[in-house]
Amino acid sequence: MPTIGIIAAAATAAILPYLAQPLAPPTAAGLPPAPHASGSGGVMQVIAHEDDDLLFMNPDVDRSISAGLASVTIYLTAGEITGDGTTPADRARNRQRGAENAYATMAGVADGDDTTQREWVGDVLSVNQKSIERYRLRDRPNVELLFMDLHDASLQSLDAGGQEDTVVPTNGLVTVPSHYAQADVVAVLRALLQSYQPTLLRTQDAEPDVHSPGNVPDHPDHVAGAKFARQAAAGYAGPLYELSYRGYNTSNAPANLAATEVTRKTAIDAEYQLFDHAQGATAWLARQYYRWSSGTAWASTDPGGRAQLFVVRNGQVQWYSQADALVWTGPTQLANAGGELAPALAVGRHPDGRLEVFAHRLSDHHLVVLPQTSAGGAFLSSWVDLGSPNLGSGMEDQVGAPAVAPSGDGRLVVFVSNAGGGVSALTQTAAGAWNSAAWTALPGTGVQDGLSAVTNALGRIDVFASTRTALLHWFQNVLNGPFQLDTAFPAVQPAGAPAAVLDATGRVEVVDLEPQTGNLRLTYQVQPTVRTWSTGLLGIGDTGETTAPETVLSSSGRVMLLALDRNSGISATSQGQQVLSFDPWNSLGGGVLEQPAAVVDSSGRATIGTIGSNGVSVAQFDVSGNTTYFSGWLSLG
Repeated sequence: MPTIGIIAAAATAAILPYLAQPLAPPTAAGLPPAPHASGSGGVMQVIAHEDDDLLFMNPDVDRSISAGLASVTIYLTAGEITGDGTTPADRARNRQRGAENAYATMAGVADGDDTTQREWVGDVLSVNQKSIERYRLRDRPNVELLFMDLHDASLQSLDAGGQEDTVVPTNGLVTVPSHYAQADVVAVLRALLQSYQPTLLRTQDAEPDVHSPGNVPDHPDHVAGAKFARQAAAGYAGPLYELSYRGYNTSNAPANLAATEVTRKTAIDAEYQLFDHAQGATAWLARQYYRWSSGTAWASTDPGGRAQLFVVRNGQVQWYSQADALVWTGPTQLANAGGELAPALAVGRHPDGRLEVFAHRLSDHHLVVLPQTSAGGAFLSSWVDLGSPNLGSGMEDQVGAPAVAPSGDGRLVVFVSNAGGGVSALTQTAAGAWNSAAWTALPGTGVQDGLSAVTNALGRIDVFASTRTALLHWFQNVLNGPFQLDTAFPAVQPAGAPAAVLDATGRVEVVDLEPQTGNLRLTYQVQPTVRTWSTGLLGIGDTGETTAPETVLSSSGRVMLLALDRNSGISATSQGQQVLSFDPWNSLGGGVLEQPAAVVDSSGRATIGTIGSNGVSVAQFDVSGNTTYFSGWLSLG
């Protein structure tokens, strides 16, 4: 069994500044019960190097801390290759100081003294007989930094079977190195998960996208560290959402943060750079991209119009079902998929109301689907394996998250990005079954993950995807026909995944994020059933937005937009009488950590689902006419 405990640090001159205030006495589990007690909604970050969170996970980490959530960040390596100083030990300690500066800034705690970091209290954790340095903010004790001090650029060799002794930072709290093999790293992370009991785990990218202009690779430490975190989470019994972030390979992606967000992120990183003057970060300060986001397609309705939500927790799907208005059942654990699932789900709906849940299985990178046995009924006891368009390519991990839409005859069609940088489609057979060998490639290259598909007024499917330079559109010329790339589609550069919807007039409308501004952009058919498009900006003002928007058709036929705003909440607006006429944005709050999903339920109101620090929450929002009805948030656990 994993063990965790606290080693009392010796009161030497080198460490006295960190021990000016004693910590609470340890519990039997080894850590003080507050502020990370079970159910507290804590967030854990597992990071390779001391600035990876600042470059690739902000503004998300900053928002969580600003919202008062308990946060613990675990740095796997000492980062001793860079940082100020003349020796590896000096550089390791200075990178710790840089991280401490940055987190104090995010928490709004004044920097007492850069030479001592007196705003931090430190001690040493003994976890499975390994010594780990821990620092806790004196004025925000629910913000903690843990340093495992493995060697920089060593995680890939550890993952391949190597072993090593840790770095001992200059004047640090740990004075004797610990010895690690791959299994030790995973066991330590699992013990920390069990002790801190977070509800959200942020990691780096275990499957970096290779379709990057200039072939910008991610750091091997990022990849191996993300694998270690995923393996540790696989043995964690508590409720856990996982969210991974892309790294160096986003340098050529469009900047997706607004100017105010870039200014804040840059100021935080500048505090880190006081101890790492050679960092040289530029491109990533204007960007934050998810690898396996939950997307916006994890909601649907049953034949009675009751909302149905599906979320991935602990690598498997849980189902929440609306009984009446704001009365819900669940979560109900659906069948095990035979391996951990990526968070991004797509829910397909047959004409008779039967639902099918599509997912990407990370253990083998196959697409899998779980159908309902009857409309409004239970789901099958086992998932159907749809294979992958990448089989035998040597790039099996380069398959994306699913999008789904019904064809004109009711058969579902699922779409994914593929190893060639394009999109592949798989259509149900006439009997409603699947042929996993029948994947078909659509024309086009450079596709980034996050597709959207919608069935238009003619019963044909429109598919949308983002590249780093353009928004791509595929269409069917005939019912159930092949897909063609729309070379006349407006030339706009997106900074994230699109979201498409069919409005009340029969026009397809698609929303994406304009680079650098935080503004949403609407591209729409000028006339229903005609492939002529126009585009315009929908500005989101001070609320801002850094993830794909969600679109939903209201009971009055107006399109509603939802966006994750800068205050970790949801902002909403609804369409007026004209396509580009939207009401002012309404802030709905919500304490959100992930993208929303929404449907119009039997009450005629939009039911919004979010994932927050304490699980799934729902609310109703009326977008008919000028009414501003909002039910408030109900936590479903």
